[in-house]
Amino acid sequence: MHPIWDISEIVEFILDFLSTRDAAILAAVRRAFWRIASPYIWREIDTVYKLILLLPEDALSKWYGHGIA
Repeated sequence: MHPIWDISEIVEFILDFLSTRDAAILAAVRRAFWRIASPYIWREIDTVYKLILLLPEDALSKWYGHGIA
């Protein structure tokens, strides 16, 4: 990955423009992004419902489809 992504201020600047869902997707790309993005994600999550909204659209169908729940 390009060294510019190691500059946390640049990642934080980009996070200011992303939705919570997009910040969660970015956080899943790279461990360093998770450390920077997690405060941006959690400041918007105040209910379990909002947390579930961050899951991929087919996450629950996959969960139920495999007999887990």
